[in-house]
Amino acid sequence: FFSHDGGGHWTQLEGQFPTIAVRDLAIQKQADDLVMATFGRGYWVLDDLAPLRQATPQVLGQNAHIFAPRDAVIYIPSSRLGGRGQAFQGAAYYEADNPPFGAEITYYLKSGIETREQKRHAEERKLRQADQPVPYPSFQEMRAEDQEQSPYLLFTITDDQGNVVRRLRAQPHAGMHRITWDLRYPATTPVRLASNGGRGFGRGGMGPLVVPGTYHVSLDKVVNGVPSHLVDPVAFKVVPLNNATLGAQDKAALLAFQKQAGELMGRIRAAGAELSEAATRLRYIRAAIPLTPNAPDSLLAEARALQQRVDDLDIKLNGDRAVSRHQFETPPSISQRISSVVYASYSATAAPGGAQKEQVRIAADEFQPVHAAIVKLMSDLDAFEARLKQMGAPYTPGQPPSH
Repeated sequence: FFSHDGGGHWTQLEGQFPTIAVRDLAIQKQADDLVMATFGRGYWVLDDLAPLRQATPQVLGQNAHIFAPRDAVIYIPSSRLGGRGQAFQGAAYYEADNPPFGAEITYYLKSGIETREQKRHAEERKLRQADQPVPYPSFQEMRAEDQEQSPYLLFTITDDQGNVVRRLRAQPHAGMHRITWDLRYPATTPVRLASNGGRGFGRGGMGPLVVPGTYHVSLDKVVNGVPSHLVDPVAFKVVPLNNATLGAQDKAALLAFQKQAGELMGRIRAAGAELSEAATRLRYIRAAIPLTPNAPDSLLAEARALQQRVDDLDIKLNGDRAVSRHQFETPPSISQRISSVVYASYSATAAPGGAQKEQVRIAADEFQPVHAAIVKLMSDLDAFEARLKQMGAPYTPGQPPSH
């Protein structure tokens, strides 16, 4: 499908549109969406035509441009099927995607950003087409290609006071593209390099929803780790749907509570990650002790004592799995208390109740001595590894490099 800007320029719109005649066109005026109907293939919807109307020759002559986003409606998305997509209805159950939730940002990039390797391949193609010899890259060039970081676009969302709310990344491909901000702050949980992306029942890491108001989005490009500015901030509005029966009247107070609970959950999850790291280090230590001729057997008992401290702290932090997996009831752990509050609050627009506030208070009080014990444990573990190193033990994760 192609659109014409009236000035002799055509824009190609992609999105799995079939090669078939379009029998009917209609504009949904309320949302300014274009609906295209084919014969026998169904219909397609192009959300928000405004960027095409703004795509003048002057705009398309710029290196980059962000089109004025339409108002983003804030609410809690839900599923009527008990899960994402077709849920458990089976492959034969028809369902179509809704527009993505959040602020939809349409942008234009005149030219894509190529890596060193892509530029070299382009030059080599020109030489081959001209029937010219193609030089082999030098070792320095190959090393520079291997060590280069992939370029990307960086969108920065700020509030009306200029505070950074979120950063989003996109591939630096030429043309008109869209990226969606989910109207949330970033998650406070520990960073993971791999995630299930929120499939199934899991939502993945997420932060609280922002409050309605005016926000701005700017664009930079990052080439080999060095950012450079492309587009100045463009304003847009986040507006409430206002269909909640018990929606919070003081949305700023709700956000403050969610940030407090989220920050506490981040600290608790980080402490859990430290315990997991300590358990991994101790597994290597127990394997290294028999391989160290100068290490006495008593070190195995010390390592076991450290492991017992890890297990005891893990029960307080994450619950007693040895009991719960046999279907016996266990008291709520620190992590369970705060996770239940954060999950419920992030998934609702209602003000926090008294029980939620009490759960946050209890979790904070119980976490304080546990956090102090974890700090002491990690210090003792470092000292134990240092003793092993002096005895000539082989390297284990957590040890500093040898001098």
